[in-house]
Amino acid sequence: MWFTFVLLQLLPQLTLSAHCPNGCVCDIRGSAKCIGDITDIPPLDPTTTFLLLLNNTNIKVLKDRSFQPFSLLIRLMITHSTLDNIQPEAFHGAPQLRSIKLSSNALSVLPPKILFHNLRQLKSLVLSSNQLETLESGSFDHLSNLLVLMLQKNQIREIPPRLFWHLPSLLTLSMSANQLRFIPSESFYYLPNLTKLTLYKNPLISLPYQLMGHMPRLQELYLYETNLSTLPWNLFANMTNLRALNLYFNNKLTSLPKSLFCCLPNLKKLVLKDLSLSGNKWNCDLLYNHKTDMNTHPWWLLAKCKTK
Repeated sequence: MWFTFVLLQLLPQLTLSAHCPNGCVCDIRGSAKCIGDITDIPPLDPTTTFLLLLNNTNIKVLKDRSFQPFSLLIRLMITHSTLDNIQPEAFHGAPQLRSIKLSSNALSVLPPKILFHNLRQLKSLVLSSNQLETLESGSFDHLSNLLVLMLQKNQIREIPPRLFWHLPSLLTLSMSANQLRFIPSESFYYLPNLTKLTLYKNPLISLPYQLMGHMPRLQELYLYETNLSTLPWNLFANMTNLRALNLYFNNKLTSLPKSLFCCLPNLKKLVLKDLSLSGNKWNCDLLYNHKTDMNTHPWWLLAKCKTK
């Protein structure tokens, strides 16, 4: 009796395992995890696969309509693989995808803008730690429900104007650790729901005066380790809800505009570590009135306060 009971409990998993390809582990919850010498999308059961994780594989190409049989697939992860080519219609036939993670691969270019255009339900797109150098205009135009876009740790040298204009739902955008020297004017307009923006570790030389649009929900901005020598006076003017601002290790910044922090009533943490700011004589009220975390201000910055 007990043996029969246990067998009945294990039967679904045993049946699933019997149909699971070599190199993969499938479980009853709908996930399939595959590693090793795999060069193509494994022949999994499309009726039981909701999550597909391909890690440390030899997949080099995602062919057109690779995921069309997987009508229930919600999350796709291909990481730490040799992937260097995605054909333009690779995701056609899988409009139900909610999350795509293609990090730590060898991608140097993405196909024209049709690659993601049918993924209207996509919430998260992670393309970090690849070798991307450029992004096509219109690449993200149809992702109106996207919440997270991660492009950090690539080799992106430039972005086209209005690249992010059609992402009204976006909450997090990471462009850090790339090779950006300039950013087009108005690049961050029409992002009303953005809460976190990272641009650090780029060799940025200058920023346009019209860079940031109205960002009433932005809470975190990271702009450290750049080559900026000055900042636009109105850079933070439309970020009234900003809580954390990190500008440290911008060694070429010697002064900041007088009213740079004027419109940040909710700022709690301002990090200015290792800035010389020799051209500024600070008014201490600027620091205290915004209730910033004074532990983030080095003693030498306070010593530069303007005497009344």
